[in-house]
Amino acid sequence: MSKIISPIEKAIRENISNPSSVFVFPTQTAADMWAEKITEDEQHRSVAMEQFAAWDDFKGRSIKSRNQDKTSIPSLMRQVFAANLIQQNAQNPFLASIIQPDFASDASGFTKWVAKLLPSLRAWKEMSPDESEWDEEDRDFSNIYGRYKEFLDAHGLFDPAWETPPFEDDGHEYFIIYPEVLMDYSEYKGILESSPKIHLVSTKSIEKTEKIRAKFYENSRVELRETALLIRNLHDKDGIPWARIALSVPDLETFAPYIERELSLYSVPFSMRTGRNLSETAAGSFFVQAQECVQNDFSLESVRNLLMNNALPWKDQKLNERLVEFGKDKSCICSYRYGGKHVDVWEESFEGWLWRARKLSELYNGLGADVPDGEAIGREDFTRAFGIVSGDEEKWKKVVEFFDGCHHPLPEGIGAEEFASHNEKYAKLDEKELRRLYETLRFMLQGKVGRGTFEEIYANSFSAHRTEIESFLAEKGVPIGKNADGREFSEAALKAFRKDEKSAREFFAGIGQEIPQGLVTADSFAEINKSYFRFKSYFFDMNKCDGKSDRIISRCIKELGTLGELEQAFPDCPVPNPFQFFTSHLSETPYVMKSETSGVQVFAYRAAVASPFDAQIVIDASQDSVSVSSLYKRMSFLNEMKRSRLGIEDIDPTEDFLRIYGMSEKAESSFSASAKTFGGYAFLHGMLEPENLIPEPSKGIIPEMGYDIYGEEKDALLQTDERDFVLYRRKSAGIGKPSYPAFLFGEMGRGFSTWKNAAEKIDGGASKEKIRAAVMAKLWDDERKRIKVSQSALKLFFKCPRLWLYRAILNLEAPDNEALLIERFTMGNVYHQILDTFCQKLKNKTENGVKGIPLRTENGALDQTRLALLMDSIDETLKTFRANHIPKMLLLTDRAAITEQMVKTVTEFSKEFEGLFIAETEQTYDYMPEGKNYFLSGKIDCLLFDKTSGDFTLIDYKSTAGSIPAKNLYADGPDSVPDPQIPMYKTILENQGNGTAEKVTAAAFYNIKDAKATFVFGNDSKKTPDDFGATIERFIDMADEYAERIAACDFGITDEAQTYQTCAASDCSDYRAICRRFFNVNRK
Repeated sequence: MSKIISPIEKAIRENISNPSSVFVFPTQTAADMWAEKITEDEQHRSVAMEQFAAWDDFKGRSIKSRNQDKTSIPSLMRQVFAANLIQQNAQNPFLASIIQPDFASDASGFTKWVAKLLPSLRAWKEMSPDESEWDEEDRDFSNIYGRYKEFLDAHGLFDPAWETPPFEDDGHEYFIIYPEVLMDYSEYKGILESSPKIHLVSTKSIEKTEKIRAKFYENSRVELRETALLIRNLHDKDGIPWARIALSVPDLETFAPYIERELSLYSVPFSMRTGRNLSETAAGSFFVQAQECVQNDFSLESVRNLLMNNALPWKDQKLNERLVEFGKDKSCICSYRYGGKHVDVWEESFEGWLWRARKLSELYNGLGADVPDGEAIGREDFTRAFGIVSGDEEKWKKVVEFFDGCHHPLPEGIGAEEFASHNEKYAKLDEKELRRLYETLRFMLQGKVGRGTFEEIYANSFSAHRTEIESFLAEKGVPIGKNADGREFSEAALKAFRKDEKSAREFFAGIGQEIPQGLVTADSFAEINKSYFRFKSYFFDMNKCDGKSDRIISRCIKELGTLGELEQAFPDCPVPNPFQFFTSHLSETPYVMKSETSGVQVFAYRAAVASPFDAQIVIDASQDSVSVSSLYKRMSFLNEMKRSRLGIEDIDPTEDFLRIYGMSEKAESSFSASAKTFGGYAFLHGMLEPENLIPEPSKGIIPEMGYDIYGEEKDALLQTDERDFVLYRRKSAGIGKPSYPAFLFGEMGRGFSTWKNAAEKIDGGASKEKIRAAVMAKLWDDERKRIKVSQSALKLFFKCPRLWLYRAILNLEAPDNEALLIERFTMGNVYHQILDTFCQKLKNKTENGVKGIPLRTENGALDQTRLALLMDSIDETLKTFRANHIPKMLLLTDRAAITEQMVKTVTEFSKEFEGLFIAETEQTYDYMPEGKNYFLSGKIDCLLFDKTSGDFTLIDYKSTAGSIPAKNLYADGPDSVPDPQIPMYKTILENQGNGTAEKVTAAAFYNIKDAKATFVFGNDSKKTPDDFGATIERFIDMADEYAERIAACDFGITDEAQTYQTCAASDCSDYRAICRRFFNVNRK
């Protein structure tokens, strides 16, 4: 047994029999454990808990103020005072150095710092009597001191840190355990050491030994594994109960997840005895997330963080998910200001569906279907409308033209149900409740009203207060008609509110319909409390709330109640932003969750000091981690020069802590550190003697490590006598093959069972048939009785059949919760649409009685006719291009750049193909080869025609040079894989029987950005159409192989085709987890 606990044990055993003896420990943990431990002695089977106290409790009951008529200021009130002081300074600056006047209005971040220096100002004042030596910073300190003193005196308060109180002799004998490690002991040292009733059990009484030995590992992962093995040995071999082992960690926040993982792997039960700040807990983060929604103007990220917080008991989580998905799909990344106007991107996105609904109402009402207006229209209305318009050829034609114009064409032969569904998909009517959810969320958090807010007031008070409401609205310049319905009333009230929010709130409150403040924007803690319960009633179902979240939220509301009590008690000291103050308070209020399991006690370093654990283990004992001198630095707000002038001496109890931790009840205390930690490189604390466990194989240094069952199992499964680099495996006794471990940890068994159960459920035959059915559902054409083959499918399949299966057939996509400001292909699609529109205009333009005009330039530029057609094409495209609100606005604001690019592109395009006519643009062609089980299908961007020669030129647009497959345009062998696009298009065109046969004499990729053509054959290419024959033959072989393999569900891969470079590409790497094709360091 170690001797280091003997000073404590000696003091307790000698004095515990005296009921007036009280033992004061650094922490409550130590006090409770010593009270429990002492009862293990047969002479002391029971003790009075009042005899074991923590230092903070002792101070509260034994050191009193001389001012008995005053009350101690609540510690939280210091922060309230600091916040109020900073607000006063912002209004009329009186601080010159601590907060620069230029930044006084934006100095709320100094609140905590000012609050922390308040307790030290009295001591500073007494130590700095000579005002002639003060600088601006000192005068600021004095100013704050004076204002704080006035506040205390005005409210009958005193600050305990400002007192020099006497020790109150209450008849007890106090034994202060290890006072050197108490952070504020120096402030009470004089009065306590002079009292005959106070006895100090100093760290000096600990018998000094040689330097404490500590293990030094290569990295923290090895350190944690060895620590887990050590703990198992302490329990399994030495018989120490789990709960009597303490693990202390300096940086527990960083190490916690790794500790949890490692101890779980080795089946070590544990209890994390550390608190997290309330705002860092899942449920407690609600208030911070609500604040971020308002601060970030309900950006998609802030809304998602709040609504997807599954620790909160949402009434309708599915609706939350739908709103977030809507925001992602509609690119509701952030709201913005444009032209001096605030634009709510959510509202604009919702207006999109509302506009579509209104258009449908106008359409069907115009055709005599008599459907409701706008958002009131529903599925049954579409079904009724179908019965009216489907039997009338003219009406039906107008409906078809409407949907064609909206790029949402009606399928041929559509029935009533399909028609209603088609209308619903176009109008997205289900977004109505999403809009209501968003508006309510914004209203509850920000107090920003929407039309729905006034609809509710309308329903509650319209009939009783109609005259008053009409008068108020007229007064605000938004008169309302006598026959106005609820929607018209709501829109008018909203306009009035936005014109004059203050008077609108006063008016509606006067008629008993108060418009409540938002949770985040409330002007008092009392209002925050009311707003929270209003939010809770609307959004939360507390029956769904688990006990953990319920306790955390309750604690947050309790803290809010405390702030409300201070607000009521000190009305002359308000804070400028109550909700921000509240969340800041939550961010530094620790909450220790009661552990539901008993096991190894995991503490933050210092928390378990002086506690009588049977085994004390300290990890990460590096120089920086275990040094505590900065925590004990007095008046740290002063610079070193001033602290030196005032004679302030620093205290460094680092050595005291290490010596105390170096004592355990039974097992020898363990210290360890690592050269490479999770946060960087480190070295062992200078007081510790290192036991170097860093392996150096080149020197034959392979340190002995703990017995690891995981390593033993691996060795046995590999069936090898030796490994090339054996570091962490215990060699089995004797010689020969490693023995299989005698037992398995729980995690090992559970992992095997999970794998076994999953494997037993796999039916290879059934899976193959399901895949075959999915392939046929995607590719089989019932009308043609053939498999559809496209160039994009061929390209993907021959890159990797698995990738083709995952992406093209199973539609598997890597999870992506991020919304893009503008999609990757948006600009390319805009350019394509402009070119398509321009080519259509050239094709349809009549000149001299002839339909169709050729590509032409005059003096190297477009003539007025063609330039005008291009300008019209740009305008039409930007107007009709389907995009979300923000991308659409970006396109409109970028019109000049788009115009510049397209004028350059079309001019160079016209020069390159001068005199050619537009045969087709964006046209889909099919070809069914005779005797094959597939047909080819492709959409050709542009087909040019030379009227003189009758030759055709095939064009495919590419947005950039990187999109052109320059490296594999041609076949170079029987196993080569040329890009299939041009070969397929040429094959299809030459088999149309419409005059294009054997007349496609040139084909090119056209780079829109660089306005440059890359010819595959013909024109200035070195290849002729005949030279391209070998590539077409290879393409046909590829099409045959593709159709044959997918019909047989053959998705096998080869090392030759699917190389490391192929699998490492970004599009393949997304599927690595399910493909499970891995390469060694040699990329094999």
